Amino acid sequence: MARAHGGLTSAGKVRKCTPKKEKKEKPRPPRGRAYKRLLYNKNFVDDTLIHNGRRLGPNNLLIRQKLGF
Repeated sequence: MARAHGGLTSAGKVRKCTPKKEKKEKPRPPRGRAYKRLLYNKNFVDDTLIHNGRRLGPNNLLIRQKLGF
């Protein structure tokens, strides 16, 4: 017979202990054509993708720091 990982008495302990945070107000992200335009500009047009003559990916730490993420 299969057994649960850990006892059932320890279920849900972490979620109960973490403090509840309020949701932040954020601007609505662009959708549809506008989102595709944002992706195109981020991946191909911006000069921030070139560092020391090499093309960097969109998830690179240097790129994210420049863009403020």
